[in-house]
Amino acid sequence: MKVQRMLLLPGLALAACLPAQADSPNLIDNGHFEQLKGGLPVGWTAPQDSEIIKTAFPVEEGRGVSAQVELLRSGDKGAYFGKSVKVEPNTRYRLSLLARMSKGKITVAVGGGTGDNKLNIRVLGEPSTRMPMAPLFWEAPWYKNLIFKANEWQPVTIEFDSGDLTQVAVSFGAYFTAGQYSFDDVSLTKIGPATNGQ
Repeated sequence: MKVQRMLLLPGLALAACLPAQADSPNLIDNGHFEQLKGGLPVGWTAPQDSEIIKTAFPVEEGRGVSAQVELLRSGDKGAYFGKSVKVEPNTRYRLSLLARMSKGKITVAVGGGTGDNKLNIRVLGEPSTRMPMAPLFWEAPWYKNLIFKANEWQPVTIEFDSGDLTQVAVSFGAYFTAGQYSFDDVSLTKIGPATNGQ
């Protein structure tokens, strides 16, 4: 199954250029993290390991609640927020969110299925004080790097075809590296029919 195409947005200006999806509802419940129960976001799995992970849901003026995870030390595990979402087979979708990081490495992923029906697309982001003149990193159709400016919100968007899947897993967080990571405005919308890997 060819489901490995994505679109990355390097700046807020490009986010405004995306076509409106007014007729496509957001399939992500509580994508703004406003609903909390027992200190955790309703409908989401949250990273938990009191020795190396701190989660918080701070309120920022003009933004509201965001989901934040801090990985206290680099090690052999990351720290991710996640959710399973129902999708229609053979349909193209767009996952969008805002992300911010202090340092380290951030990851955003969509996955599901097994074998020939496996979906696994990832965006890995790292902070930089400058934009490189040419890519300085390895990339593949299913794996892409994105440069972040430390402590600034940035949009991240992944487009994918669902193939035969009726459910996908969405996740984002700290990729094995110490730092503070924040997320907000998570949405998954249907774009239209699958593009057959094109």
